[in-house]
Amino acid sequence: MKRLLAAALLMAVVPGARSMAQTTSDIEVERAQLATERKAIVAANLPMSEQESTAFWPVYEQYRNTMREVGDRRVKLIKDYAAAYQNLTDDQAKKMLKESQEIGKKELDVKEDYVGKFSKVLPPKKVARFYQIESKLDATVAYGLAREIPLAK
Repeated sequence: MKRLLAAALLMAVVPGARSMAQTTSDIEVERAQLATERKAIVAANLPMSEQESTAFWPVYEQYRNTMREVGDRRVKLIKDYAAAYQNLTDDQAKKMLKESQEIGKKELDVKEDYVGKFSKVLPPKKVARFYQIESKLDATVAYGLAREIPLAK
C-alpha cells in the first residue's frame, strides 16, 4: 500500500512525472484518485467514535478543499518550471522561488487554522495523530517531487 500511495501521490501532484505532456484532465483524474486514497489512509489510521467521525469528516473535506487550492498553485508552479527549465532565467528562478516560499507559508497557515477546527470535533491526541498522518503523506509527496524535479541549471 505504501508504494501504491507513493506512486499515486507522485502522479497526482507532479504533472507529467511520466510525461510533461499530461493533460489537465489527466491531472484532475489522478488528483481525485489521490484524494480518495488519502481519505482511506486517514480513515484506516485515525480511530474515531461514530460521533467523532460524523463531526470530523465535514471538517476534513473543508480542509482538503482548502489544501487543494494550495496544491493548485504548486501544480501551476511545477508546470511553469517544466516549461522554463531548459532556458530558465535568473528572473524566472527568483519569481519561482518566491512563489514556492509563498505556497509553503500558505500551507502552514491552513494547517494552523485547521488545528482549532479539528480540535472542536476531536480530542487533542486524535488531532495530533491526524496531523502526524498528514505529515507522513505530505513527506511522501515532497520526496516524490524532490526525486522527479530536476535541479535548476
